Amino acid sequence: MRAWLACLGLTGCLGLAGELPRTADGGASSTMDAGAADAGHPADAGPPLPEDGGSPKVPPVWVTGYFAGWMHPTLPVSDVDFGAVTHLAHFSYLPREDGTLDTTSLGLTPERSREVVAAAHGAGKKVLLVLGGAWSRDAFRGAMAPAHVDAFVGRIVSAVSGPGYDGVDVDMEPVKDEDAPLFVPFVQKLRAGLDAAAPGLLLTAAVDWNAASFGPVLPHFDQLNLMTYDLAGAWPGWETWHNTPLRNGGLAFASTGEPLPSVETQVARALAGGAPRAKLGVGISFYVYVWNGVSGPNQPLDGVTVEMNKPWSWMMDALYAPSAYRWHDGVDAPYLSLGTGSTARFVSFDDAQSISRKLAWVREQGLGGVILWELGGGYRAGEPAGQRDGLLQAVKAAAFPP
Repeated sequence: MRAWLACLGLTGCLGLAGELPRTADGGASSTMDAGAADAGHPADAGPPLPEDGGSPKVPPVWVTGYFAGWMHPTLPVSDVDFGAVTHLAHFSYLPREDGTLDTTSLGLTPERSREVVAAAHGAGKKVLLVLGGAWSRDAFRGAMAPAHVDAFVGRIVSAVSGPGYDGVDVDMEPVKDEDAPLFVPFVQKLRAGLDAAAPGLLLTAAVDWNAASFGPVLPHFDQLNLMTYDLAGAWPGWETWHNTPLRNGGLAFASTGEPLPSVETQVARALAGGAPRAKLGVGISFYVYVWNGVSGPNQPLDGVTVEMNKPWSWMMDALYAPSAYRWHDGVDAPYLSLGTGSTARFVSFDDAQSISRKLAWVREQGLGGVILWELGGGYRAGEPAGQRDGLLQAVKAAAFPP
């Protein structure tokens, strides 16, 4: 995926790893009542309530874990702990501008689809086919055009139904205000196509909230998962910052005085734009950012470079040292502070403590759940059996406590 960048409209945009920052439109507030919007297609929000009508120990949440096709050789499906997720999102088919689908470039094969579907269903879990990914907007726009949209929707529904997926996760990146005239009818047709194919097929999306495009079709979605990571980069006017902090601790850009981004600020922006609280999820990162030439957050970028989207497993094997571990109070984010001077490194990541804080906050806020990008990044093949997926086990403990 996956996360790209939501423009703060202040000092620049938050961007995708390896890409230059770009401007994204801040959508106008939706006039739709969020409660009325939720009265449409029911959300599949994780574990059911007890049959006796009593309250569960903790409010149920969904945990949607992304599993990239290219990670199959690294993370065997048999090693995925389905007890740690409610949904698996199999990433990804790509749209083409003519409305056809690229089904192979990102590592999905018919055999892998059948294997994942069988494993998920054997564990009693839902599995979604992901459509799209980073910088897929132009291809989506062509496919959603009136000349192609009906055939495009038909191909998506067939791709879901054939292997037995339980729905589709739409990952159009980015979605802008001017996309609404194409996006809205596309979603309406896709929802109708899924409903006609089989009762209960799910429609979800990975989003940076855009009210103009998502507001009119809120009832059609079961989950709207905010990509609340990639929240920093070495761009003009910026400073070193965490990849996916829960809060900003009241901290602001030294260059402008505007608040630094966080999960909390991104959710607040979406809610202010009409997003329905119960259908919103937030992101947990299974990858790390490595800032070279600096020892921690909120430092100037002079001479600093950043390596984005490095696997968490790589960090644990190559960089992690207990003596380098730091916890940023008020921000609820861990990091490593390694070395000094020009050889210093500031490593931003999620861990068991930040995951626990995020899930507790999700419940406090009445949000729907979390997404995990990407399961393979948290898998340490060289560890003994039972110790290879420590990050996923941290999610499991926080999401589904005994």
